[in-house]
Amino acid sequence: MHWTWSRALAHTNAGKDKLAKTQFLIQLVDKDWARFLSESITAKIRSRLQKHARTGRPAGNIPFIEKLEKSLGVTLKPKKPGRKPKK
Repeated sequence: MHWTWSRALAHTNAGKDKLAKTQFLIQLVDKDWARFLSESITAKIRSRLQKHARTGRPAGNIPFIEKLEKSLGVTLKPKKPGRKPKK
């Protein structure tokens, strides 16, 4: 399947994409990107990836998310659900 918004092709072309910076992820997985994508993942990891894809929130530990929040100037951690109480 081909996704026009996917950066997977950029990673398999090892840095030949002008928009995506791919070297970091390629070094992180320490193997051929196409082979990495074809490997199976556990149900726990699949569920976590699906959750973050659905919510649009970054997947990472608290220090990572706090660093992102500070550098981007936005709140990424979930807030309390519902309306604020009336004063």
